Amino acid sequence: MALVLTGCTGTGTGTAGGAKPSPTSTRKAATADRDTVDTEVRALVRAAGLAPARGKTTSITRDGVGHPGRVDWMMVLDTPRAERAVRAVQAEAERRGWHPEPLGEGKIMYGKSGWMLMVGSSASADVVALRAGESLLTVFADTSGA
Repeated sequence: MALVLTGCTGTGTGTAGGAKPSPTSTRKAATADRDTVDTEVRALVRAAGLAPARGKTTSITRDGVGHPGRVDWMMVLDTPRAERAVRAVQAEAERRGWHPEPLGEGKIMYGKSGWMLMVGSSASADVVALRAGESLLTVFADTSGA
């Protein structure tokens, strides 16, 4: 299983590029479908006090159909609020049964029902122009290699 958050090359907490899960991430469970995970990601975002509809996703393919093995959500926030949101999403993910798997350097991947989840914020991003004091908050779930 490998996860790459393209465009998230920043210095914020929780960001990762090409992160490899630990051997403990080989847990197998019934795989949840994309709609279930999308609903879960939106609930995690709401738990951080954010409105999912105000963010964006890149997981939609042609004709408005969701990518079957990927759910993502992102939003530009002021950096302190983004950092707080990362912690709130992580806490809610654990409360909802996502299993934390530390990757080192303060990065954590979560696993549940055949999906992996990463949450992070970055003060620099290729996908959106950020002003001083802003960060890109990302919540990304994927089934690659699960």
